[in-house]
Amino acid sequence: MDVEEVIKRIGISEEEFEKKVEEIREHFAGLISDETAVLLAAYNFGYVPASSIDELKEKRGIVTVEGVVEKAELKKLQNGEVMAVMTVRDDTGALRVVMWGEAAQLVRFGDIGKHDYVRLKGLIKIRDGLPELSVRNAEDVVVTKKGWQSLKGNVVAKVEKGDETLAAIANERGVRICVARGDRAALLAKLRKGDSVELLGYSMEDVFVVSSVLPAKPYSYSPMFTPIAKLRALQNTNVRGRVSGIGELRKVRDRLLAELYISDDSGRVRILLWDDNVTIYKQADVGDLIEVFNGFPKIGWDGEMEVHCGKSCIVSIEKLNACFNN
Repeated sequence: MDVEEVIKRIGISEEEFEKKVEEIREHFAGLISDETAVLLAAYNFGYVPASSIDELKEKRGIVTVEGVVEKAELKKLQNGEVMAVMTVRDDTGALRVVMWGEAAQLVRFGDIGKHDYVRLKGLIKIRDGLPELSVRNAEDVVVTKKGWQSLKGNVVAKVEKGDETLAAIANERGVRICVARGDRAALLAKLRKGDSVELLGYSMEDVFVVSSVLPAKPYSYSPMFTPIAKLRALQNTNVRGRVSGIGELRKVRDRLLAELYISDDSGRVRILLWDDNVTIYKQADVGDLIEVFNGFPKIGWDGEMEVHCGKSCIVSIEKLNACFNN
């Protein structure tokens, strides 16, 4: 046992810890080893040694594990709350971790994510023959080493949705959709189109969850758009064109869906705007310029290509009269 690490995690002085070890030695009058005395002292202060993931097959109840986050994703429940599902690995194997309530919010707000080294305390159970850790309390999640990634580039679009701000960041690799939630949403909301920025955070599914915004040297990246005629099904892409037709607004399984048609020099395509993106439909007139970042092309019911714009997509509009005024 690394005594210095234990003292650091418990949050007491070295003198206080050694005093407790000595009390335990005296109590057992030489019947236990020094290592056992240290372990009992750590237990006395609430420290529980971590189990290896391989050992969890034989354990039940409350356990503590340590490892690195290999994967983290959010799932929305029917009651509107979110749960987070992570894969954590140590030297002995991988573990599915399900986080609820305030613990899940740590993932949602970017306080924990891929490549972080973590110490977790929760309830172990068997699911489909494999151990699964359930964690509900935020205080049972400790990040021992940050695994933040850095994303640098220029802001090319931005939109605010509820307690979230989404931004499209262009760099040499293309365009990445970033999201900041809660108090961090204001960090992205302050940015303007064309600003150079460096973001720290985590890759999660098809977005980058922002934990921190840093000053950045000037960049001059511009987004690349796929010509409509070259759109390929099932490959996320950026596309732009002028509104050439306005379809209907309707509900599909309690979700709002609106249709627009845009055209460029190579062709015409149907744009399907889901949920919050419907606001673009309500603003659009024929001739307006539409830019879609991270849209999802697929073949529609009529055999024609269509581009779906969902929660991880940003759609911007530039009014035709604004173009003339400029």
